[in-house]
Amino acid sequence: MSTTDKLLISEPPLQVLPTLACYIGLNEALFLQQLHYILTQNSKVGKLADGRKWYRDKPCAFIEKYFPFWDESILKRAMDNLRSDNLLLTRSDLNTRPKDRSLWYGIDYEELGALDSPVNRLAKKSQKRREARQLRGSKVQNVLTTTEVQNVLLTEVQNVLLIEEKSKVQSVPTPIESFPKDSITKEEDINSSLSCSEIWQQVETILANQMTKATWITIFPGTALARENGHYVVTTPSPAALDWLEHRLAGPVENAVSAVAGDPAKVYFKLQEN
Repeated sequence: MSTTDKLLISEPPLQVLPTLACYIGLNEALFLQQLHYILTQNSKVGKLADGRKWYRDKPCAFIEKYFPFWDESILKRAMDNLRSDNLLLTRSDLNTRPKDRSLWYGIDYEELGALDSPVNRLAKKSQKRREARQLRGSKVQNVLTTTEVQNVLLTEVQNVLLIEEKSKVQSVPTPIESFPKDSITKEEDINSSLSCSEIWQQVETILANQMTKATWITIFPGTALARENGHYVVTTPSPAALDWLEHRLAGPVENAVSAVAGDPAKVYFKLQEN
């Protein structure tokens, strides 16, 4: 058998529906589809409990058997996302030994059947995250009184010490001519060969070839690239698109901007101001 034949279909392939990948993400869809296959194709595998079938395996075993192209962090991130979407169920009370805390995995098919569109689901997740941040902020606000007082006192002490130090040392201002010309650069001089709009136009072309049309139409309309404080900033009018960009597409966007700009680039994301 030739090398080319070995790289074609000669083993059970991993399959996934593009629609499901658009709804929940590619890695999440791959894991969920494989778990569904395991639960439904072999009656001797798994255990029935509470009207649902469950399968037990360790993350490292999933990788060894089904996803050798992933590392464990990618698998755990996909599992966490599926759990937060209530699509992946876990339990440990099916183990025969009391001290065995191995997890059993099942699929909530009812939740899967009620999947909302990507835009609506992202909007709901964004709202939940905002509410959680506000709740955490209100809790922190109530316990910072003592800490704030300590910080004020520390600042005052530092100011007194700084004044005393300045009174002992006479500072000599350095003339501007002594600085190398290269150290005084304006923000617009960086990558002046391409404007932000030209960079973003090329980045959009790159990204459009890396994802489905449905994902592109959902996330990228209305986005723009700007430069603030020496960093690139992608703005979007949609809170749902912002959540997707920050948590699922930050890496591809940074790689594309770096490739077009010609230098490693750090990219931030924010909502467009009205």
